[in-house]
Amino acid sequence: MDILIDQLNSYYDRHGVYPDTYLEMQDCPEYDNGVLPFSADDGPTSGQAVKYQYDSDTETLTIRLKTPDTLSPETRGDWSWTEYERDGYEAFHDLLTHGDLSAPEFQPARRKTGDAYYELSFPVEVEHAEPTNDADCVLALDAGMRKDMTAVVVTDDGEQLSTPQFIQFTDREKCDDFTANEPA
Repeated sequence: MDILIDQLNSYYDRHGVYPDTYLEMQDCPEYDNGVLPFSADDGPTSGQAVKYQYDSDTETLTIRLKTPDTLSPETRGDWSWTEYERDGYEAFHDLLTHGDLSAPEFQPARRKTGDAYYELSFPVEVEHAEPTNDADCVLALDAGMRKDMTAVVVTDDGEQLSTPQFIQFTDREKCDDFTANEPA
């Protein structure tokens, strides 16, 4: 409270009046890296802006997202829940057999045409599993936001044995190349 009172007094000293709104004396905060986690501590069913549930039987992700009803929402009444169902893709379902959904992330992105859009991603936290055979190398996968996945072969010590492969959503055939060339 002391900091807020100091801000108000400083504003009054500079302008001779108190501000009508808080944002007159304080810039609106901006998230530095462009990713906004949706209340991770609220959980998938109690979220303030997004709620989600994965049904492993039907392999469907149901998302309830709070969206604005107007171009300039000003009150809570200007927002409502919208529900979406997504089937996902096979790699997503496979990851969920080995891990759990983490808090969703919301970030801005841009198409090649320059059009802006926003992505809502659902990271899957997978526990590290020890290899079950005598393999001396592993295929490391990093599923990301801008690329569907980055894949690289590394030794148990982390030494890189291959050049990274960037697999786009449209390059699913590259995934088949990895499995077709694995040793018998």
